[in-house]
Amino acid sequence: MAPPERVFGQTLAAAGLRGRPTVVLGGRRDDDGIPGYRAAQLSRDLAEEFGEMVRRSLGNWNSDYEEGDLVLQPYDPGYRPESHEVVWLRHAEHPELTRFLGSIPEVADAEVFEEDDPFLDEIRFFVVTAVIDGGVRVRLFRTLAPSKKLTRSKGIVAHLVGRRFEKIEDVSLVFEPGFQVVAVGDYMFVFSLHAYETLFQFYGELRATAEAALEEIGELVPIANFDEFREDAVAHVNKIRKLRNIMRSSYVRELDMERLKATIREFGLPVRVVTEDGQEKLAYDPSEPWALLQLLEDQFVNSPTTGRKYAANSKREVRGPARGR
Repeated sequence: MAPPERVFGQTLAAAGLRGRPTVVLGGRRDDDGIPGYRAAQLSRDLAEEFGEMVRRSLGNWNSDYEEGDLVLQPYDPGYRPESHEVVWLRHAEHPELTRFLGSIPEVADAEVFEEDDPFLDEIRFFVVTAVIDGGVRVRLFRTLAPSKKLTRSKGIVAHLVGRRFEKIEDVSLVFEPGFQVVAVGDYMFVFSLHAYETLFQFYGELRATAEAALEEIGELVPIANFDEFREDAVAHVNKIRKLRNIMRSSYVRELDMERLKATIREFGLPVRVVTEDGQEKLAYDPSEPWALLQLLEDQFVNSPTTGRKYAANSKREVRGPARGR
């Protein structure tokens, strides 16, 4: 299997497209977890516009990648990428993701829009499928916000014809540039983690990991009102990510009450230590819902550069100098 860096670089460097791209609109998920789909039947000119959108996106990314302004990182649900970082994953390692991709129909096999089709209210994203040089098929995803369904607005939508405005009666959609996820070969390359998680609803896998993390944390760190802490943690996706971060760290099994109390004192954290049945425990305070997780994630650092103290969000361990392309 080719490494992700090679696949990514070759995809971005593709000089042209073979034929015109196709577009499929995806809607709300059904009970089986699979979205509904409709084919976007495009005029020749509109298909060319989508082709230009793909070429422009690949070209811009390629320039940034060659200049070192885009950096690949392996996908980690607990890590929040910087704006210049693109995360990658192999979809075969995630069965639900493979199932989702397999559900996307070819345009010729997809249902088409009917007059006054209620599916218009369910549209959540669109997928552009293009064949680049070398015969490689690429799928590019973009979420479609409700505000982009122009005639579904409660306001008046009009356009200027000559010197006067006329109301738009027909259904109109805005397909914005800026693809957020690209699927090619065995890989997915994610430019927007929020869009990726929205598109593919990866929260189920995150939650399962969070439950396992909570079990281990409960054994390692005494927490007074642990059930309340657990309930609040699994109800919030960003807290779930923090739990994932904690369990993937190398320090978690080194946590002990003396070190935790020292950090609380040094940084003045709003975390109380209580005694129950002769044992010291951390107390979860719902009015400070992030404090305990931030403590456990070891977010607080003294900078040797500035001599100042910081809370480092989405901290990831660095074991050595970064390697270039």
